[in-house]
Amino acid sequence: MVGTRRPPQSSVHDLLLAVLAWVVVAHSFAAEPHPPAEPAKLHLSVHPQVTAPGSQVELVVAFEPAAGVKIARYPGVKVRVSARDGLIAENQLTAGDTKPPPPDQLDRNYFESLDPLRLKVQLDRRAPLGRHELEGDVTYYSCTDGLCSRNKVRVKFPVQVAGS
Repeated sequence: MVGTRRPPQSSVHDLLLAVLAWVVVAHSFAAEPHPPAEPAKLHLSVHPQVTAPGSQVELVVAFEPAAGVKIARYPGVKVRVSARDGLIAENQLTAGDTKPPPPDQLDRNYFESLDPLRLKVQLDRRAPLGRHELEGDVTYYSCTDGLCSRNKVRVKFPVQVAGS
């Protein structure tokens, strides 16, 4: 017997394993963290749901961040509603910090929990009766693995104006 030779299938198998290992290693070095498509779910509500012309309504935005996502305190979270002639004036609310944290305390830049944001809006005393949508946007910064991105979400709050 002149020596044992491995069957050709075995060398092909070893080559495939080596290529697979190289692909896995190369992919792990090349992969960059990507923020989730929806970093936080926004839960919107209006209180009271039915109101009279000239009264005040409270627009509520509650955040439900995705797993591993943090909401940044700086530059703040902003809720804004657009003006509508004869219904409401533009209004906005900002929560968070106006200045960044010191460089040695960057972990303080994230909300541990974010209470629902409550924007009070005064309806025009001549607001027409019926169902209306108050349109606006919510702007916030979400962070994952130290990478932060700006998010601007268009929102609509349904309001029912009824006679007093």
